[in-house]
Amino acid sequence: MTTRTKIMFVAQAYPGGVPVYIEELVKHLDKSKFDCILVCSNAYEEERFAPYFSAIEKVGMERSISILKILKPAWETRKLIKKYKPDVVYCNSSIAGAVGRLAAIGSGTKVLYNAHSWAFNMRMSNKKKLFYRLIEKVFAFFTDTIICVSNYEKESALQNHICKTNKLQVILNGVDVEEIEKKIAVSKLTRASLNIPENAYVVGMVGRISEQKAPDVFVKAARKIKDAIPESFFIIVGDGPDQDQIKKMIDDLGLNDSFLITGWTKHAIEYLALFDVAVLCSRWEGLPLVVPEYFAAKKPVVCTKIDAVDDMIVNRENGLVVGIDDADAVAENIVWLFKNKMICSELVSNSTQIVKKCFDVKREVEMFENVCL
Repeated sequence: MTTRTKIMFVAQAYPGGVPVYIEELVKHLDKSKFDCILVCSNAYEEERFAPYFSAIEKVGMERSISILKILKPAWETRKLIKKYKPDVVYCNSSIAGAVGRLAAIGSGTKVLYNAHSWAFNMRMSNKKKLFYRLIEKVFAFFTDTIICVSNYEKESALQNHICKTNKLQVILNGVDVEEIEKKIAVSKLTRASLNIPENAYVVGMVGRISEQKAPDVFVKAARKIKDAIPESFFIIVGDGPDQDQIKKMIDDLGLNDSFLITGWTKHAIEYLALFDVAVLCSRWEGLPLVVPEYFAAKKPVVCTKIDAVDDMIVNRENGLVVGIDDADAVAENIVWLFKNKMICSELVSNSTQIVKKCFDVKREVEMFENVCL
């Protein structure tokens, strides 16, 4: 019997795109070749990940990159490396990247790292950005391969002198196109069941209600869209720390009767069946899984000019690109789509081809397996 390659996934960020990424990746790995172990923060639900991992270990990782809060979980992770003897340690996001790579020093295992979006490209003080650059440069010495989720992320690593180009491997995030199509086809969600008028023009976004995802921009745009398209209706699929603030904004703008916030749901994909147009207003991202999901769901997309947008969208060819924090542009482009149904269909047709060619999870898995072996 062939010995399987043992991969230890180290992850802290939760909720968000990282757990979705890990779940989809491991679900599609060749189980005859790979045995996967998950070392994660306490927030990860064992019942969700147990079907895909032979073992799950909880380590007290916090949302802090301070040295004192890294050392303890790194020591615990090091003991787990000695216990399981993985062939590969794969660290996901900044904090887990520091914990896992520190733990793996001198262990003889291959070390992979995925930032999922460089912390120094996010909105923070210049002092913090400098600190994160330094951390990334130091730990890059102890990393065999840094997986970049976009070409922009690779270029950003080079521009910030994180490491040499030979350590960088671009693997675009993938989605299960067939599974998304199946979920939408069998979805039991209807406009009637959610009190959405049948003739409504539904504008939706999927994402956490937090500063990063810019739900405030979405709501401001919604007011302008409602003025131009009286039958428009708006959905935010998700929840988050800014939910009360966003609900107040919706109320202040007189949109209560035309707005639905679903809260956290396991069925986010099924809500896409109700959308006429899908929006991503984020202020920063790596390569968000939700945009390929929009493509797979055959929805026209309006997306802000985030880091990886050039890997996903050619403006006016398979989607529309607008400036970050530009609610006016979001609204104008959505109204333009409403008035140009034929062009809208062309965008969807092109994006459907692109998601199958560039963002299918099978392509992502094949590239990842080659890096591990």
